[in-house]
Amino acid sequence: MKVPARIEIKTLKKILDYSYKKGPQRKTNMATNCKMSYTRFVPYLNIMVIMNLLEIVENEGYFVIITELGRWVIDQLDDIDHSDH
Repeated sequence: MKVPARIEIKTLKKILDYSYKKGPQRKTNMATNCKMSYTRFVPYLNIMVIMNLLEIVENEGYFVIITELGRWVIDQLDDIDHSDH
């Protein structure tokens, strides 16, 4: 399982934000809509699944969904963004 050598919070937030707003998505669609190559996206997806921020579920295909912890983290990151201004 490939994971990123370093995690960019901005990228992590972009993926969580997209999943939070759009709901269950196929991996390829998510990568494309997050403006990432599939090769760059998959390591982030893997680490986010390990961290229990995202989950991959099977329902006539494989879909990525945000977990409760992922929702909490995106809310915290949004609070940090808003407190900076």
